[in-house]
Amino acid sequence: LLYGIAFTYAATGNTSFVGIRNFLLRTTPIAQPLNQPFLHSPNLLLIAMGLLTVGFAFKVSAIPFQAWTPDVYDGAPAPVTAFMSVATKAAALIAFARVFDVVFHATRGDWTPVIWAIAILTIVGGNILALVQTSVKRLLAYSSIAHAGYLLIGVVVGSTVGVAAILFYLLCYAFMNIGAFGIVSIMERVDNSGSNYSELRGLWYRQPVLAGLLSLFMLALAGFPPMAGFAAKYYLFYAALQGGHPELLIIGVLASVLGMYYYLRVIAWMFMEKEVVAAPAASAAPVPSNNKKISGKLGDMGTPTLKRAAVAVAVKPAATPAVARPAKTAVAVVAEDQRVNIGWMSWVAIWSAAVGTFAMGTVLAFWLVPLAQQAAEMMFR
Repeated sequence: LLYGIAFTYAATGNTSFVGIRNFLLRTTPIAQPLNQPFLHSPNLLLIAMGLLTVGFAFKVSAIPFQAWTPDVYDGAPAPVTAFMSVATKAAALIAFARVFDVVFHATRGDWTPVIWAIAILTIVGGNILALVQTSVKRLLAYSSIAHAGYLLIGVVVGSTVGVAAILFYLLCYAFMNIGAFGIVSIMERVDNSGSNYSELRGLWYRQPVLAGLLSLFMLALAGFPPMAGFAAKYYLFYAALQGGHPELLIIGVLASVLGMYYYLRVIAWMFMEKEVVAAPAASAAPVPSNNKKISGKLGDMGTPTLKRAAVAVAVKPAATPAVARPAKTAVAVVAEDQRVNIGWMSWVAIWSAAVGTFAMGTVLAFWLVPLAQQAAEMMFR
């Protein structure tokens, strides 16, 4: 990013958004003296846009600059991961859209094909890589990569409608992702579980409220109506169609259908009965013998006669074989499981995310979309 900013200054002689945009539009006089031969070179501007593209793509975890994301998300605590997946991604995408759609709008023909290819690669690659994951946090990491690809569609569109779709999508994504990572954080904090699919097995029978809320967030991330994810993708795909990119609409819809599989798989694991391994029956232990050396002499009939000095043998009663208990179903195991003690602040955060996820897909969408449109128009001024 810093090298890109430096080359932008070298090519335009400006560092302000308005100055760079006006320079590219040829509406204001050049701020720097013309006797510097390295200024105002089209090649320098292309290098600057290329470096800025790489820097922003790394920030938003776009493919092929996503290698750091799964390991960081999986290794960091769930609250930190939630912050990184929402706050940093939102800031980077808004900056990405403002720099390219507003500042470099006059040079769209140079950078649009590159970001178009990155968007498609990120959408398809993120969803395919998420299919083979067995960790919930890594799944959410690759899911965030796929969502970054969807958001890049708005950057490719480049109009106020595209930027407004980005803003609305980011708001919906924040509620959905914070809620999902919040539940994973609770499970990690309480019993150090929830990271793998197998640890979610039977969660509906142990913690039905947590399982229901996590199912809500998974359905929203997948784009099922009437959740926030459906409204966000609908508005984004509408912007792609209006901006003259029907191919992005088709690819986005097909990738969303593919992504439904791994989201629904998490829900399926939670509704499976908890696996119970029957304890093996206890076998009778051999009777220990404390006998000393027994000596005897043969009588007339050849039978051994024990000496009176022989040590008495202490015989333990044979252990009765344990009767194997019948296998318990997941519902029966609930009584033996300790209920998760969740603080009221965690409940407030999770329920707020759940209410926001549902409301932004229904009533709030009609109010937030015009606000996003107004914010996008302000960015283009």
